[in-house]
Amino acid sequence: MLPSILLEEFKRRLHPPLPQLSEREHPLGAVDSYGVAKLHPNDRPNASSLELALEYIISDGLPDASISLAFRKFLALQCRTGQVKNVLLVGLHGGYATTWIATMNPQVHITALEADSSHAQMARENINKAGVSSQRPRYEFAFIDAGLEHSWDYTNKAICISRPGANIIVNKVVQRGEVADTEPETVDMDGAQKVIERTGMGPRVEACLMQQVSDKGYDGYLMAVVK
Repeated sequence: MLPSILLEEFKRRLHPPLPQLSEREHPLGAVDSYGVAKLHPNDRPNASSLELALEYIISDGLPDASISLAFRKFLALQCRTGQVKNVLLVGLHGGYATTWIATMNPQVHITALEADSSHAQMARENINKAGVSSQRPRYEFAFIDAGLEHSWDYTNKAICISRPGANIIVNKVVQRGEVADTEPETVDMDGAQKVIERTGMGPRVEACLMQQVSDKGYDGYLMAVVK
């Protein structure tokens, strides 16, 4: 068992208390926390699996690279809406979003790729603990949340191995709005521009760029649908 202070921390991160914000402050974290607390309360069947996964991530000291509270469930609902059976995930960060998708979609088979061996091992153990390790093909859904430097390579490959109508989401490409700068100043910005521009140049998909605000701040994602 974790010390009580860590237990309180992972519970806070799963359903953080609503902060006291002035009217002038943008309530990004408060809105995410409120929405998840009201729309995914702790009596849901997968709540214990999600808590165990988060407990393991925190106890192992993995950096907090997880996507926002609401966006995890959004991905799981995208799979449910499309009655998806095969999912490709690139970049696991401990497997917390993977656990959301798998526990809310028991019919799903998941192929998950992670370059960092410690992240991959943690994700594997979290998925095993959730009882969904046997879940992966041509893919109907892909989520890419890895290094932006190589995001076009991942996206290009995902397009090639996905079915017509498949939904491909590339995370964190807006980069606080800096993606629109004429001259990219970082490797991540250059990678974000590259995946957006090359996706738009080809005839294989229809795509859009979605800005997003959440408890993680201001960013956004590229969504592409395979023709």
